[in-house]
Amino acid sequence: MISIVNFETPETEIPESQTSVKIPVVLSETTDSIVKISLKFSGTANTEDYTILTDTLIIKANQKLGYIELDITNDSTEEPNETILIELENPVYATLGEKSNYSYTILNDDSKGVQKKFSKRGKKYKLICKGYDLYQYHHDGSGKYYRGKRVKQNSKKCGYKAPQPTVRTQNTVDLDISSPPINNYETIIAKEPHDRRTSPNSDGYFITIQDNGKSKCLLKVWKTTSTFIVNEYEIIGKINNIHYSNYKFYTNKSRVLLDHHIINVLNKNKSYLGTKKIFKKRVNFQKEGSTKENKIISN
Repeated sequence: MISIVNFETPETEIPESQTSVKIPVVLSETTDSIVKISLKFSGTANTEDYTILTDTLIIKANQKLGYIELDITNDSTEEPNETILIELENPVYATLGEKSNYSYTILNDDSKGVQKKFSKRGKKYKLICKGYDLYQYHHDGSGKYYRGKRVKQNSKKCGYKAPQPTVRTQNTVDLDISSPPINNYETIIAKEPHDRRTSPNSDGYFITIQDNGKSKCLLKVWKTTSTFIVNEYEIIGKINNIHYSNYKFYTNKSRVLLDHHIINVLNKNKSYLGTKKIFKKRVNFQKEGSTKENKIISN
């Protein structure tokens, strides 16, 4: 039976001073797989009024309840009430129900002359999941928050489940108890947050990219024969194209004005990930000879 996903309630009205928000989303039935749901935000409120902490909702396997988390900016400005509209989209391992839209009204409760005090920038806020990884968030000094270092990769708190061990028979044939698919590409891109990706190449490697502004991104390398990440790389600079040859990815081939990167799949320490110092940029460093382009797919 396919599980139906709905908001628990269609709307709420909450004072602006309640800055921590958890909006419940409910499944009609539990599933053996993690349910991933894309979220669309709109309404009269904007990024000055609230911060999205859950950009994609993930409900753990064998659970019915998940939460969308927001931070409401509690400023000292008197202003009209504003509304955040949230729409559930494209659920994986579930289907949308009738209550797939939600309205959150921010009731302004400010009065003149009241000065709000915010926590000092850099002070720890709380741990928040991004996909299966757990990150530390910090106060930014103005009532909002920013993401800091990753605390744990593949965290159980974020819904990660370790693969089942293999069993060796008398004929020395490995039998995987969980029987995962040989090609894990669709499974990984469904659960891994990313803005761009490549398709698997001839060696089974592919890349997911999380863009962080115009000049930084987090690049992760995967292989279709496993659901574990091969390695991740923090790239400085823009990525325009990706080529592959002999267990190395090369970026920005034939783009003479862009910094070129080397992503060494077998040895991360032998990679070149870019630099902010323009005079040290290896703008002419490219793979000599033939390479195979791995076309970039945007979400």
